[in-house]
Amino acid sequence: MTLSCTFLARGGKNYEKSLAMLLSHIDAFDISEADLTVQKDREVIVSQIQEMYPAGGVPAFNKTEIKSAVLNEFLAQRAPFPYKTAIFMSTPTMAFCVTAFSCYRHMPAPFQVAILNYGIASAGALFSIGAAGAMFLGGLFAKYGSQHEATGIRLRHFGAGTIASAAFTLWNASLLHLPMGVAAGVLPQVSAQPWHGPLIGAGVSTITWFTAACIFKPKTTPAKSLAYVALRNDEHP
Repeated sequence: MTLSCTFLARGGKNYEKSLAMLLSHIDAFDISEADLTVQKDREVIVSQIQEMYPAGGVPAFNKTEIKSAVLNEFLAQRAPFPYKTAIFMSTPTMAFCVTAFSCYRHMPAPFQVAILNYGIASAGALFSIGAAGAMFLGGLFAKYGSQHEATGIRLRHFGAGTIASAAFTLWNASLLHLPMGVAAGVLPQVSAQPWHGPLIGAGVSTITWFTAACIFKPKTTPAKSLAYVALRNDEHP
């Protein structure tokens, strides 16, 4: 698990690097200097922008419309990858949970409910949260290293992966081992009632799903200005 999280942390570093490069390119963008096949088009474009932005002109367009348009597409959610990608990564987990549920058909009903709850929550939310958390930590460590000119980038990847792996292991245990242990009656120090196991699992899974919703829910993007909508309509009539 630590090795997987280390590779994800490296991916988070690359994500932050790409984002920083994108922002630098946006800051340096000037539509009046864009490459055009027909140079006369430049005069038409600049004149139209001047009409739409009488106060700021081309600089206002460069710093507002272009930047907001790109960032709205690139930063549509808090996670560094969409939820459908997270579900695809969880495919092996789904197969494991189906197999595990089939193997424990002889167990009491509380145990089966607990493992079913774990299968749904882990495949649909927990592993996605773990991957996003590892990438977030990798990007955070990379940002810290670039700001402080730190060395040892591979060590930072491993450190981020270790932290993410430890957090995932604890969360996974609270969603899997704790409810199933109570349901199976092997954790009487927690509860002697088997049905308390599924209840504990339901509580942890609720927190898990809520966290996943916060991470992968698209952000509320600001309303695009009429100028931007007009440009988009001209590009895609």
